[in-house]
This record gives sequence, C-alpha cells and structure tokens, in this order.
Amino acid sequence: MTINEFLIKNIPTSTKLAISIIQENRIFINQLPATQHQSVSQTDQIIYDDKIIQESKPYFYIAYYKPRGMECTMNPEIENNLSEALPFPKPISL
Repeated sequence: MTINEFLIKNIPTSTKLAISIIQENRIFINQLPATQHQSVSQTDQIIYDDKIIQESKPYFYIAYYKPRGMECTMNPEIENNLSEALPFPKPISL
C-alpha cells in the first residue's frame, strides 16, 4: 500500500489533500519525511503532525522442536495445537 492510499483510508481526507500533506512534510515514515507513492507496511511507524497514526509492529520468530503428535496450527478448536504448547502472554493474531 502506498502512503497516499494509507492516508485516504485512515484519515478522512481527499486525494488532493493527501498529496499536499505529503508535500508539506507533515507525514513521517520511520522518522523520515514521506515521499509521494512511497510504500508502507505494517512494520512502519507513520506520524502525522506529531501524532502517531500507525505504531510499528515488529515481527518475531519462534524456533520450536515440535514433538510427534503436536498439530502445526494455532486453531484452538484442534486438540494438541501450538497455542497450548507455547507460552504466549496474549492471543496471537495471524
């Protein structure tokens, strides 16, 4: 998704206003001024007029030796799944 699309969807603004906001350097992506049609992702922090619009969401990886009989799923409806075996502090959204 581009920063222009992101602004239009997340701030009540028009395309024309989104372009002018970017040109006035009022949008920062990861502490750098945004440029027109710059790509953004869920891991980017987006700031508009010193207010955080999107907090960066870091990825994390888990290395786990799965024993025999353990299902490779986080689906709570299936018995012996990974969510029962791994100690997660809160539910994980995939």
